Amino acid sequence: MDWATTTASSAGVANITDTDKNTYTAVGAPYFFPASGTNFENIQVFYAPNIIGDSGSPVNSVTATFFANVTNPEIIVIEYTGLGPSAAPLSWSGNGGNNTQASVGPFASNGTNALFFAPEAATLAGHDIGTVTTFNKVVTTNGNGNIVQDTNYSSTTSQNSPVVNFVGNAIWVMMNIMFQ
Repeated sequence: MDWATTTASSAGVANITDTDKNTYTAVGAPYFFPASGTNFENIQVFYAPNIIGDSGSPVNSVTATFFANVTNPEIIVIEYTGLGPSAAPLSWSGNGGNNTQASVGPFASNGTNALFFAPEAATLAGHDIGTVTTFNKVVTTNGNGNIVQDTNYSSTTSQNSPVVNFVGNAIWVMMNIMFQ
């Protein structure tokens, strides 16, 4: 999820709940980058292992509660299968910038089947995916065109982060997360 705030703080989302009573855990603290003056672009990922499937009626609804007032909150819900009921994030990192290209850097893998997950949020519409061909674009949202990318990886060599190219300068924040 991503949002904007007017304070430089790693305090972000207080709680994630859904109507099917899944338990959500934050992957580290939020990453933030100064957008302009007193505005900050923020990103944070939550996960719920071994989720309970949609209970039917009404359709499962996800709610985020924040520690402070935020603007432009965006929640993206993506469900993966095949990771196993105890899959958890083994490592993560984040970065932010104000330029024409977003990337966090390389990831190390322990050689077993891993899911690399890379959400990105920016203050400029018109994102173009960069040249990293091992990642799949999972979703591009409306508005600013925020992107989520992923790939499965089974090697002991480093995995490069996906690269997002922008049409012009953009304020961006991005995370890389490895689940196993």
